[in-house]
Amino acid sequence: MHFVRTEIIGDANDGPWSGWVMCRLTDACGREVRFLEELSIPRGRPPRQGAIACRVIRRRHDRRGRELVTVDVIWPACAPWVTRQEVLADQVFREDA
Repeated sequence: MHFVRTEIIGDANDGPWSGWVMCRLTDACGREVRFLEELSIPRGRPPRQGAIACRVIRRRHDRRGRELVTVDVIWPACAPWVTRQEVLADQVFREDA
């Protein structure tokens, strides 16, 4: 399974959002995308590293020679919808179960 690196920027500790965190993903153009994700790792003070599951769609190089990866981010991991993002290749990693 592939993951895209994020930064956990806050906890959603109240009511029905207990156990969820706000994650920030910066795409290849420098735009910030925010996701609310269920936390399955130990808590700590934000900001801290996070990751969201994704599917790699394609890889390419831009005019500046950077390797870019288009991914479908699974938001959150249990939701039936995805959002497509283009990120720098070093933001994507694979972890085998």
